[in-house]
Amino acid sequence: LHLLSRRQRQMCIRDRQCVITITAQTVTSNYNQSDLESLVKERLDIIGGASDISSFKPSYTATRYMMGSLGVYANYTATRTDGVEIGGRIQYVCIDRTLYGLEILFPAGFREDFIDVFGEIRGSMKTMY
Repeated sequence: LHLLSRRQRQMCIRDRQCVITITAQTVTSNYNQSDLESLVKERLDIIGGASDISSFKPSYTATRYMMGSLGVYANYTATRTDGVEIGGRIQYVCIDRTLYGLEILFPAGFREDFIDVFGEIRGSMKTMY
């Protein structure tokens, strides 16, 4: 949370929580754009198929740079079974046989704020050698 502004940090800490997941996984070969698109679509299927999701609307995949390499991302909106509307963005990139992922889940009413948070985190990510 140290990368966030005071306002964004307060929103995460109080009742408008977000979930941020950053992953790095070694893979046997580099993923190309098609592989990354498949991975993002698979993640969307998993998120949309969760037992607490009653409706799910993913976007098309698109490309965007992360960590200096072209990756694939998608957005989504969903409604949980308790009626809460949520949104999210996921992005993956593969660099030197390491698959990096960044995912954020947030209350739908705060999309712009949390997409900004996502952009700040994406911009600050570095590869680990």
